[in-house]
Amino acid sequence: MPKIDELFTTQAKRYDEKLEKIVDIKISEIDDFPQHPFQVRMNEDMEFLKNSIQEKGVLMPAIVRKK
Repeated sequence: MPKIDELFTTQAKRYDEKLEKIVDIKISEIDDFPQHPFQVRMNEDMEFLKNSIQEKGVLMPAIVRKK
């Protein structure tokens, strides 16, 4: 059943709201994912990644979902 706000918007706007977008958010607004299948290990590879990000910035943005 649609929300009341959806009844008074255009189809184009509803479609646009479902599209993925690039948005800047603060890292502090990101919560952990409890069943995350990957582990962060502070090893040589992580040190290389950290140095690369410091030099070149983030080349592949992170994907997050709203709660």
